[in-house]
Amino acid sequence: MGVPERIAAWREFRGMTQHELADKVGVTYPAAYQWEATDDNAVTPRQKTLDKIVAAFEITMEQFWGPLPSETTPKKKRAKAS
Repeated sequence: MGVPERIAAWREFRGMTQHELADKVGVTYPAAYQWEATDDNAVTPRQKTLDKIVAAFEITMEQFWGPLPSETTPKKKRAKAS
């Protein structure tokens, strides 16, 4: 499983949109979209950016490269807006 699939899996596991991930990492939405693209528009993030992506998911780099989250793994609950 490559970087695009891992970013998409962790983002979805955390219940984040691509826009939310882009905001947390400090990039534009098109940049975040390109990380998950599997066509000619695909862009692999640089290491510094990948570090920010992993931090946004609140996981370690080892977790990012390890087994992907599954439906049996508890999801992190999002805080309710008041």
